[in-house]
Amino acid sequence: MKTVRIVAASLLVGTLAFARSEKRLELSAPAFNVTAEVTPRNISSPELQLDLSPSAVRGQAYGQPVDLKAAGSRIQGRTGKGPVDLKLQKEPESVAANGTFGGKPSHLTLSPEELIGNVGACSYDLIAHDKHEYIGWRECADRRESPVKLIIPETLDRAPEAQRIAALSVLLSN
Repeated sequence: MKTVRIVAASLLVGTLAFARSEKRLELSAPAFNVTAEVTPRNISSPELQLDLSPSAVRGQAYGQPVDLKAAGSRIQGRTGKGPVDLKLQKEPESVAANGTFGGKPSHLTLSPEELIGNVGACSYDLIAHDKHEYIGWRECADRRESPVKLIIPETLDRAPEAQRIAALSVLLSN
């Protein structure tokens, strides 16, 4: 009977850990770490308090306001760092966002194999290590950091592309 309880407890802990990872958005680097809980309606952590709707991403990120319209192939609006105007280009296996983010030229490509490019003042070169985990390096304000890990939860992966790219751009811009 004791063995059955131990096995049942192990399965429960494993199931809870799996459920948490499906909702956890994480960006970690040697000098930077953000872990946020993601639901279909919001992203929340001490650094990010974002409300998600089918056509917008609004709230606070890193102590600055975020007001983005994210619909179709366009992301427009403002963050505390400046204007945002990104055009999405969809390919069968990837999506690219080109334009400006926080007033800075930006180009970001997300595919099942990699996340590469720059958003705001930060550049990324991350390679997929499984379906939702990317590892590599980033450079922000002339400071290169490695290793950098990005975990995109299933909850955010299922969001409309404009909403997903808008939320990731906000996360990656700091």
